[in-house]
Amino acid sequence: MNATPAHYLKTPLTFQSAMWLGLGFLALAYIGAWLIYTHLEDELETYKTVTEAKIDASRLELDGKIDKLSTQTSAHLEATRLEEKTDNAAMHIQLQAMSNSLAQINGKPVKD
Repeated sequence: MNATPAHYLKTPLTFQSAMWLGLGFLALAYIGAWLIYTHLEDELETYKTVTEAKIDASRLELDGKIDKLSTQTSAHLEATRLEEKTDNAAMHIQLQAMSNSLAQINGKPVKD
């Protein structure tokens, strides 16, 4: 085996070759950075689209629940209002009857 270094593989590093070598590394670094940037931008856009779709679906679901609850609340309030009117009318009749009874006991004329 020959232990002497192979001189024919060595090339002198001139300013021009160093400049082209540096530009090559810069170009590779720039291309790599651009590829990473575009990949991350696509991922971000996909994430944004999916997130917006989830938000819109949740908003629609929540709007439906709010509408349903609003309808139920309105129906409950209307039923309560009617029940109170009925109760008030019944109490008015009872109070009128009691007033008439008291008026009869006291010998005063009855008002209707």
